[in-house]
Amino acid sequence: MTDAILRDAHGLAIASAREDFDAFAEYVGVDDVGEPIVQAPLHRFMWRFVDWAHERGLYAGVMIPVGHGKTTQAVLRAAWEIGRDENVLCRVVAASEEDAGDRARAIRAVMAHPAYRRVFPGVRIVRGEQSETEFTVKRSGVSKDPTLGCSGVLTGTGARATCLILDDIVNNKNAVQNPAERARVLRSFRGVWMSRPSIIGSRKPLVVWIQTAYHVEDAAAVTMREGAGWAWLVVRSEHPFAALSWEIRVGGEVETSGSLPNVVDREQLERLALRLGSPIEVARGLGNRHVAEGEQPFSEELFAGPRPLPAAAYVRRVAYFDPAGDPTRARKGDPDWAALAVVGKHPKEPVWDVVFSGRLRAAPQRQAEWCAERCRELGVTSLNVEAVADGAMPVLVGEALRKIDCSIPVHRIQPGKRKEIRVQEALEPRLRQGLLRVHGALFRELVAEALVFPLGAHDDLVDSLAGAMDAAESLGPARHRSSVKKDRERRRIRPPRVWQKRGRVWAD
Repeated sequence: MTDAILRDAHGLAIASAREDFDAFAEYVGVDDVGEPIVQAPLHRFMWRFVDWAHERGLYAGVMIPVGHGKTTQAVLRAAWEIGRDENVLCRVVAASEEDAGDRARAIRAVMAHPAYRRVFPGVRIVRGEQSETEFTVKRSGVSKDPTLGCSGVLTGTGARATCLILDDIVNNKNAVQNPAERARVLRSFRGVWMSRPSIIGSRKPLVVWIQTAYHVEDAAAVTMREGAGWAWLVVRSEHPFAALSWEIRVGGEVETSGSLPNVVDREQLERLALRLGSPIEVARGLGNRHVAEGEQPFSEELFAGPRPLPAAAYVRRVAYFDPAGDPTRARKGDPDWAALAVVGKHPKEPVWDVVFSGRLRAAPQRQAEWCAERCRELGVTSLNVEAVADGAMPVLVGEALRKIDCSIPVHRIQPGKRKEIRVQEALEPRLRQGLLRVHGALFRELVAEALVFPLGAHDDLVDSLAGAMDAAESLGPARHRSSVKKDRERRRIRPPRVWQKRGRVWAD
C-alpha cells in the first residue's frame, strides 16, 4: 500500500510539473551543489506576475536585485516551454555571446536530467541540427528555425520567436562602464529583438525580460518609463534588508505595491550591493541600493586633484597597459577589454598626475595599435605591458610601436601579488598623502571603478593605474630637464682626466 501511495504521489508530482512551472522547477531544478531547488516566495510571485501580464496581452518585465537566481529561473523556464510545446521557437538573449553560450549549455543540461525526461519523455534533440548556441527538437510542425537559439544582444541577428526571454541583456559593462553602448543596446533591443516575436494563431508570443537595474538611462529603465505594451514588476532590496518591497507598473504608472519575505542572507545582500557598479550613476529606486559613503574603499574626496598639465610638461611619463584575458584566444565578435594608464611626474614637485586613463574593447591587434598610438601622442618615456596567459600582448605592442617609428622601451610585466593587494599598496597611501592626483571630472570611469573596487564588474582601469604607479616609483627619482641639460654641458666642457694605476691608463 505504501508503494502504491508513493507511485501515486510521484505521478501527481510529474503531472503537476507539466502544468505548473513552480512545480517543474522544484522537481527538475538543482542548485550549484546539486541540491533540489526550492522556489522562494519571490520566484513564485514573479512567475504569477508574468502569467498575469501575458494573459492581458502585455510583455512582462521583472526588475530584481542581483543575487536572487534570475538566470536559473530563466534557464528552467526556457526548458519548460520547450517541453510543453515541441513546436515552440524559444529565443534567449543575454548581454554577450559568451553569456548566451552559458545559457544554452545550462538549458541542455536541464533537458538531459532524468527528472526532465520523466516529465517530458517525448522531447528529444535532433542530432546534426544543433550548434553551441542553438538546437532543434523533434517536432510535428515544419519550420526552418531552431527550437532554441541563444544570442548576445549586440551580436545576434534575431530570429522568429514565440517565446522570447531577455536575461540581463543590460549589465555593468554596457550600462555604466561603457556609456556609449547604452544607446546601442536600446536600438538592438527595439530594432532586432522586439521585431522578431511572431503571433501563432491567436496567441500572443510570450516575452519576458528579467533584469537588474544599473543606470537610469539604460535600455530597461527607458523601456519601463515609456511603458507602452509592458507591465513591470520592480523588486527592491534596500537597507536594512528586512524584506523585499515590490511594485507593479503598467504603462509607466504604478498600479499596486507591497512586500515579500527576504529569503537571501542579509550579509550576502550587503556584499552583493557593492557589485552593482558606479555609485555615481547607479539607478536609484529601480531595484539597486546606492552604495553608502562609509562602504566605499576609496572616497570621492581622494579624486579631487587639479586639472593635469599638458602631457609634454611632465618630466617623466610612465604607462601601464593591462590587457584582460588571453589576447590570442579572443573570439571574433566578442573581444576582450584592455586598459591603459599614464602617470606624469610633476615638474620640481614630488607629485604624480594621472595624464591619461582609458579603456578599449577590440581585437588584440587593435588593442596593441591603440596602445601604441596613445603612447606616441603622450610622449611616454616608459611602457609596461602586463603579460597575461602566454604573453603575446607585449610582442604585439612592440610590433605596433615599430610600425609607427616609435622607439619606446617596452617592459614585460608579470604581477606577483593579487590585484587587491597591488591596488591598495600602490594607490591608497599615495592618494591620501597627495602624492598622486586624479582630476575626477576628466577620468569619471576611473573614479567610478575605484569607488566600488574590488567588487565592481570592472577593475582594469584601477589595476593599470596601480601598475603605472609601481613602475614609476621603481625607476627612481626624476630630475627636471633643466638640470639634466646642465649636467650634459658640464660633461662636454670638462677636460679629460688621465691617471695611471698599476701600469694601466684610464681616461674619461
